[in-house]
Amino acid sequence: MSCAPLHIRYVKTKIRIFLKEDGANYIIVFENDGKPIEQKTMEMLFDKFYKGPKGSFGLGLYIARKIAIFHGGDIWAENVENGVQFHVALKKYNEEEK
Repeated sequence: MSCAPLHIRYVKTKIRIFLKEDGANYIIVFENDGKPIEQKTMEMLFDKFYKGPKGSFGLGLYIARKIAIFHGGDIWAENVENGVQFHVALKKYNEEEK
């Protein structure tokens, strides 16, 4: 969460974080009430070196996705009625699969 203050500029008034269960995965959802992400931006959001208008290096979301995939999950974003959600899916840990 240390990078959260850097991205607060995209939020109007609130950030919600919640956990969902989906089959063999847990999904952590980060939701804000900021402006929707344009479709052309959404398609490149997780690309290496893609920077938005106020971006730094274009590596943060790319690296986050690589880490999620390495652990058998994924990360994606979607526009919702009152903002944007980022979803991080990670496989449930099964003690018996050691």
